[in-house]
Amino acid sequence: MDKQNKVEEPIAEYGRPLSFEKVWQMFQETDRLFKETDNRFEKSNREFDKRLKELSKNIGGIGNSNRYYAEQFFADVLEKKMQLLDMQLEYSERNVQKYKKSLKIKEEYDVILTNTDIQVIVEIKYRFKTEHFKTLINRKIPNYRILFPENKHYKLRVAIAAFSFEKGVVEMAKQLGCYILTRTNDELEVLHSDKIKEY
Repeated sequence: MDKQNKVEEPIAEYGRPLSFEKVWQMFQETDRLFKETDNRFEKSNREFDKRLKELSKNIGGIGNSNRYYAEQFFADVLEKKMQLLDMQLEYSERNVQKYKKSLKIKEEYDVILTNTDIQVIVEIKYRFKTEHFKTLINRKIPNYRILFPENKHYKLRVAIAAFSFEKGVVEMAKQLGCYILTRTNDELEVLHSDKIKEY
C-alpha cells in the first residue's frame, strides 16, 4: 500500500490513538460550536431584519413628508389666490372625505375648488404617476358624483398638481382635458389649460 492512500487513526497526545470517548467528545464540541454559530447567525439575521424595517420606515416617512409638503404647497397657493387662471373661486376645501356605506365607496379629495357653477377636483402628488392618474379618472371622479349628489348642478373639472410628472402623464392629462399645475420657484404654474373637459 502506498503512503498516499494510507489512512491512519488520529493520534492523541503522546502518539496514542484516540479513544471512542475522545472522538465522541470532539463530535459534541463540534456540534456545540455549530449551534453557537447558528445562534449568532440567527441573532445577526434578527438585527438585520430590525434595521431593514427601520430603514423602510424612514424611507416611507420621507415619501410621506414629500407628499404632505406637495399637498401643503398647492393647497396653500390655491387658497391664497382663490383664482385658477381667469376663474374666480369662492370656496376651497382640503382633504374632503366621504363614505357611502350602502355602496361601500370611500374617497378622499385633496382639494375641491368651487365658484358659482364649477367645481375643480385637484389631485396632488409629489410625483404624479400613471397609476395615480388612472385612479383619479376611472374611480375618484365617477365616485365624486355618487358621494356628493348635492353637487350635481356643478360642472366638474379636474386638475392634477405635482412637482414632477412621470413620463406620459402630462400627455394623458392634456388629452383628457385636465388642468396641469406645477411649481416654478415658489409660484404656481399652470402647464395646461386648453380644452378643459367637464366631467
